[in-house]
Amino acid sequence: MFAENSEKVSIPDLAAKAGRYLSAEDLRELEKTCRFAAEVYGDHQLSSRERDIDHQLGVASILTEIHLDLEGLQAALLGRTLSP
Repeated sequence: MFAENSEKVSIPDLAAKAGRYLSAEDLRELEKTCRFAAEVYGDHQLSSRERDIDHQLGVASILTEIHLDLEGLQAALLGRTLSP
């Protein structure tokens, strides 16, 4: 998804973007989801050698541009947690 030289999105980066429109309670839930996703993905990488968590944070970050709600962002973050 990202070029090798693109900047990775961190959990604080995502929280800052989502915090522009999510409530404080929703933002806390989003941060909990981010930590859970990071734990589940660990250091697993996609075939592109990009870490799963970095990819999912990037996807969620893009979706904040359309002000996707909490549940949508959570789905973006957790989308690959059930992948084999």
